[in-house]
Amino acid sequence: MGIDQRFAAHFAERFKDLRVLETCTGAGFSTISLARTAKHVFTVEIDQSHQEQAISNVEKAGLSNRVTFLNGNIFQGESRKSDRPGLCVGCRVTGIPTTTLSITRNSKC
Repeated sequence: MGIDQRFAAHFAERFKDLRVLETCTGAGFSTISLARTAKHVFTVEIDQSHQEQAISNVEKAGLSNRVTFLNGNIFQGESRKSDRPGLCVGCRVTGIPTTTLSITRNSKC
């Protein structure tokens, strides 16, 4: 299945040179498009087998250095406000720099 590459590339352009937090990695097709344009992609997947497939696909695309894979459930954990305005964090996924989790009113997102 996957996502149409034309749509994914168009969508990814909105995140050019930004750090991106992606959820629901799946097989990594959106991740690959994002990694081609974004500064760095942090992507979260709950299913270990999907994450392994995504890692393989990102490696084949030669973009491993632009993606950080995180395994976790974004819907579990206590909701809390981040220390930066504009974002509430509702999961306990570790390994994402605080600066990545800040979205300001002036961002391109």
